[in-house]
Amino acid sequence: MTTVKTLTYLPLLIFAMAVNAANPAPSAASIPDAIADNSQALTAFEAKLQAAVEKGGYYPKEAAMNGEQGVVVVEFDYAGDGKATNVTLGATTASRDLNRAAIRSVENAKFPPKPSELAGVTHFHIKLTYTLGH
Repeated sequence: MTTVKTLTYLPLLIFAMAVNAANPAPSAASIPDAIADNSQALTAFEAKLQAAVEKGGYYPKEAAMNGEQGVVVVEFDYAGDGKATNVTLGATTASRDLNRAAIRSVENAKFPPKPSELAGVTHFHIKLTYTLGH
């Protein structure tokens, strides 16, 4: 009998700043500094995002029965209001079931509020690895 291993989720972040007339975007050189200055907050928040996706994540029964495995990268925006928006696939597997499950896992996740020190971080990528045990 095939068993399903726990999914592995590895969040990756892209730092993005909103541009407006009062507060122009920082130079490219200052963005890495801003991330480095808040690295502990970013690491802690990444862990919370990961936990939220894992809580709602699932391995589609059909994909497991067919022995389908793979890695899916899901991209999304998150303003801090609990829900992801603009959810899209950044990288896909050959399995439509796994791709759909990855999108649904992010769409259904209930994310925690974003810390104020991460206000400029708005776009996220989460890597979901689907593997079967033997």
